[in-house]
Amino acid sequence: MRLPSLTVRAALLPIIALLLGTQSQAHFIWISLRGEAQRSLVMHFSEGRLDDTAPYLNSNLERAQVFTTNGRPLGMTAGRSGYSTELPAPMGLAGGHLVYGIFGRSGPPALLTYDAKAARTLADAGRRLGLTAEVLAHQEGDQLILTVLHDGAPLPGAEVKVVDDGSPTGRTLTTGPDGTARCPMPISTVFACRALVTGDETGEHEGKAYERTLRYTTLCIERVRAASIPERSDPDAWLALESALLREHRLPQSVHGVKGTVTVMVAGERHAASFVQLSGEVEVFEAPDLPTEHLAWARAALNDALGVVHQRPALDHQTASVLKRLPDGTSPLGMTVEDEHGSRVTVRDHLVQETRTCATAGTHVRTILERTELDGGRSLPSSELRVRVGTRGELQASATVIRTFQQVEETFLPDHYQELEVGPKATSKRELRFGALEVIR
Repeated sequence: MRLPSLTVRAALLPIIALLLGTQSQAHFIWISLRGEAQRSLVMHFSEGRLDDTAPYLNSNLERAQVFTTNGRPLGMTAGRSGYSTELPAPMGLAGGHLVYGIFGRSGPPALLTYDAKAARTLADAGRRLGLTAEVLAHQEGDQLILTVLHDGAPLPGAEVKVVDDGSPTGRTLTTGPDGTARCPMPISTVFACRALVTGDETGEHEGKAYERTLRYTTLCIERVRAASIPERSDPDAWLALESALLREHRLPQSVHGVKGTVTVMVAGERHAASFVQLSGEVEVFEAPDLPTEHLAWARAALNDALGVVHQRPALDHQTASVLKRLPDGTSPLGMTVEDEHGSRVTVRDHLVQETRTCATAGTHVRTILERTELDGGRSLPSSELRVRVGTRGELQASATVIRTFQQVEETFLPDHYQELEVGPKATSKRELRFGALEVIR
């Protein structure tokens, strides 16, 4: 299975305001405790956790109630794409409620209501908030256990839709006899789901009769995975990068290395080579007929091509003592972070989009990446633009790297690696074409 060299990630845009204003177009109340440092709560009426609320739908949020664990109401302020409030202190849990009204599509008239739950951590998500319909979450091994409650009791047969777990499309689950549903632990640090609770209660609301009830309840967890944030680091920036890196493709724990053959194409000639890579390092590289002047490049390119699947952390963020946020107005899900050495990474929608790394002697390298998403939500860099700049800001050279991948057993390994470098004096094209590859266990 070969992957394309570029990915176009389509955005879902509203088409007709009338259609978007109906419940049949999947709008729900979501509340999130945003930011370890900024301490804010945001509320959206939209399809997904952080999708913008269309301005003409903001009126639905005016009637929503938002409150803390002790029932104290929180005042919300209307914004461009939803409602928000700044919190006076860190908060682990908050709830919301909205009686939408009579919903007449897809069956007899129904009373449509929403419940929403925002949790800071997975431990917070396991606490009861007292909503009429509520989702609890806890971890068992490598699985996330979701329990749907209705009037405080576990509800069998409830539909649960996971909308944000790091995978491209989420998943749909149904609770069993004990009211629980299981799914893999999320790839990224954030998680969101919704559940539907239906009933046959009848009654009257604002002078209109209803013959059934529809209640949607949502859960947003800001930090579903435990994270040890280094001292002096910006917590929001660190967690944004952590979430992006968790989505990077990596070799399974049972795989210790890779071996195989590769064709090195340089200076218009082909040269056969074989290699063995263990624990992320090339231990053996044999290319008997490759000229000495090209050996260093071939070995470095091989390390680069194979290193992609070994989760090399951007900015070495696990040990960086300083990570700070920089302005990024390109996307509400985007953030640029910087370490103490001035290296930068732009994260957009949980994917690393761009890196800037400093080098010695006053030069720096600017790298722009495009990512290919794999089934299951993981990603690999498919194209990369590298720009080398000198001490006086002059362009020294630029190189474009294109990668494609092949599936070997349950993992993805390089298939083709091409580098086109343009400099002030010459242009060179060099390639690696991988042959038979085998994982080492």
